[in-house]
Amino acid sequence: MNQVKEELIESALSQFNRIFPCGNKVRIEEGFTIEGRQLLFWFNTEDNSTHLLSREI
Repeated sequence: MNQVKEELIESALSQFNRIFPCGNKVRIEEGFTIEGRQLLFWFNTEDNSTHLLSREI
């Protein structure tokens, strides 16, 4: 699963260049949740917009 998380982080960085933790999270790695068979990665961008990337697990 760690490889999938790294891939999602890399994908977010390639799309948005700079990403930040969502909400009250301190570390970007805290932005992961699991919903059914989906690994969800929540993060913010410089304009304070929240984004979501997902991958089936």
